Amino acid sequence: ESSGGTPFNSPYLVAKNTVNEIHSNYIMVSPTLKYQINRRMDLKLRGSVTNTSSESDYYSPSFLPVAIANQTGGTATITENSTTKYIGELTRNYARKIKAHDISSVVGVTAEHWEKDYEKLTGSGYTNDNLTYKNLLGLVHPDNFSASSYVQYQDKLSGFARFNYNYRRRYYLTLTLRGDGASNFAQDRKWGFFPAVAFRWSIMNEKCFDRAAWLNDLSLRINAGRSGNDAISPYMSLASFASAYSNWIFGDDKLLIYTANKLANSNLTWETTTSYNLGLSFAGWGSRVVLEADAYVSDTDDLLLSMRNTQTTGYNTYYANAGSTRNIGQEVTLTTRNIVTKGFEWNTTLTVAHNSQLVTSVGSESEVVPTYTNPRTTSQYMYGYKKGYPVNAIWGYQYEGVWHSDEDIAYNKITRAYVSQSQNPKMGHPKYVDVNHDGLLDENDMLFLGSSDPVVYGGLQNNFLIGKGLTLGVYFTYSLGGYIYNISELYAGSGSTSYNKYKMMLGAWTEENQTSDICKAGFDDSLASSKSVYDASWFRLKAVTLNYDIPLSKKAKKVVKELSVGFSSDNLNLWKVYPGFDPDVNTSSDVFRLDNGSLPRSRTYAFNVQVRF
Repeated sequence: ESSGGTPFNSPYLVAKNTVNEIHSNYIMVSPTLKYQINRRMDLKLRGSVTNTSSESDYYSPSFLPVAIANQTGGTATITENSTTKYIGELTRNYARKIKAHDISSVVGVTAEHWEKDYEKLTGSGYTNDNLTYKNLLGLVHPDNFSASSYVQYQDKLSGFARFNYNYRRRYYLTLTLRGDGASNFAQDRKWGFFPAVAFRWSIMNEKCFDRAAWLNDLSLRINAGRSGNDAISPYMSLASFASAYSNWIFGDDKLLIYTANKLANSNLTWETTTSYNLGLSFAGWGSRVVLEADAYVSDTDDLLLSMRNTQTTGYNTYYANAGSTRNIGQEVTLTTRNIVTKGFEWNTTLTVAHNSQLVTSVGSESEVVPTYTNPRTTSQYMYGYKKGYPVNAIWGYQYEGVWHSDEDIAYNKITRAYVSQSQNPKMGHPKYVDVNHDGLLDENDMLFLGSSDPVVYGGLQNNFLIGKGLTLGVYFTYSLGGYIYNISELYAGSGSTSYNKYKMMLGAWTEENQTSDICKAGFDDSLASSKSVYDASWFRLKAVTLNYDIPLSKKAKKVVKELSVGFSSDNLNLWKVYPGFDPDVNTSSDVFRLDNGSLPRSRTYAFNVQVRF
């Protein structure tokens, strides 16, 4: 602090002196009643009541460095959450066999009610640290105490029917129809209808394969159907208001006022996905070789997105059904029993998958719908939907190093090949490609920097049985292709003086190191660009397990039926090109693959002994 630094509470001081207690309860009751009408038909009534409640108690004492520097005293917070869900389901099941025809059906209705209660009490300026959070009104200034609360409700109602038919175990047909209603959508737009059909042809049961003893399974699967997504918060279709008391003062009076903080959308409804799947199943030679192959196409329409709004409305965003996407993918799983002998077995399972996600519509041709914005500037999008680009598209400026001489800066005023954050850049300041050569760094200079989706991904499992009781399992996972944004570099990899730094900043531009392309210390390069985008390919030794069943004598088996010892490990090794800890991370629930200072994954080892009497 004496040299101009910022006071902070070290992890040690926080761990030793703050109170941070969480008390939680979980209760679930789930009764089921079944009535057999006759041998072909029954009724089932299922219900459940689930309650999850928690209380979080927090206190930060007045003697910590930040509290002393800011003269805020102690800080206390009590937060209470309670969520209750009620579910009821009534189904009628029917099954009948008529000669070579098998018929079954299910018809039912499901109702769900969900409610959440939230309360939060916060105070600052406490002088008696011994009381911690147990006397929230013990304040010198009552204005430092605040309270907030809300209640949310949501209801769902579904009706469904499914019909199953098969003929001589050769031809299988399933027809499904669902109707789902959700209260979080707009009036008269709450219901969605989702049909589906599935067909399976068991080719191996055809007469021409009667003598194919080597064939264990050969079948073709075709599926088509529609599903719905209602994963948005309650009341998103309605306008909402926020109350304020302390911010409005007229004379000596404080007024309670309500202001609108969200626009209504009377057309908000279900996001729907229409999927088509073609699959092939094969097993042969005593199931020594098993193959499962699938190819699919799915189109998602009426995406539930937070859209940017014009500033003249007074609202930055609004929630709407906008745009559509298409997924095209393939997945193959091959299982082989490589060696099968009396004293040794070796089985292998290989999974290879590819998925391509493309935005087919978002409104206008040039519009980008942001899904994640730069946390340093909030005005620059880093991930977003744009027609013709991948769903998980990465966006940013094209970084071209730093200015190395005053001559380069002067010449660029003529060519306008590059542009900087500052209108008067200096040596050591970063430069970016000026896409439209207008001398301004703005949204028109944003470029597509790649997709965070991998090109191919999957796993490799090898299982070994050695002797009578020793088993060994080795599992690898992999992901090839795709990119990741390491946005922690916006803090620790920038010239800003406000954050700790990565080691690479030791090579930043200086008068003595003018060939460096790393921004000079003291200049806050807060823009997201290609310099923080990396190849996210990786190959991981995910797990190794070893187990041995100890042979027991007949006499010992009278006391102990089974005795085994084992060892298991997870995340043993990772091969990567990414300079961060792990490219297989995501620190945001809104996008895929984003690293904002994630911690490395734990490497774990476990030993176990199992005894059965």
